[in-house]
Amino acid sequence: MSNEAISAEKIEGLEELINEILNRKITQLSSSVEDMEQLKKSPAGTIIRLEERVNALDEKIDEIRTQMVTKAEFAVMSNRIDSIESRIDSIEGKMATKQDLEHMATKQDLERMATKEELYALAQEVKGLSVRIEEQGKRLSFFQTVTYSFFGVLFVMMASILVKLFLP
Repeated sequence: MSNEAISAEKIEGLEELINEILNRKITQLSSSVEDMEQLKKSPAGTIIRLEERVNALDEKIDEIRTQMVTKAEFAVMSNRIDSIESRIDSIEGKMATKQDLEHMATKQDLERMATKEELYALAQEVKGLSVRIEEQGKRLSFFQTVTYSFFGVLFVMMASILVKLFLP
């Protein structure tokens, strides 16, 4: 077997058969196109065109609705993101820095510390007590002097009594 190409001209009647089939198909297509043209020009064609336009408009409306929903979702997400960012900023503002943490006292230290007002009240009370102690000290000093004087006089009297008793 050799690989020789056979042309349509060598086969008798093949070319006419192919032409006839092509002509039939062209005729069918052209009649279909003519039928479509006539249909488009008729009232039914107008309805078909309107239905096509309505369908196209429905598709566009669906696209617009999808876009609107998407825009609304983006707006909601944007608001949520803004809210989250403001909360984060607020938290960051409240957060202590490393230096703040180093200077912060422990809870026990805070419990031991007195407020400024308490310290002022305590200082006033200490002043009052020191004044009272000074007054008490002066009183004690007076009583001590009186006591020493009394015992001194008593001692002198006893000594004089003893001297009188034992010395005639």
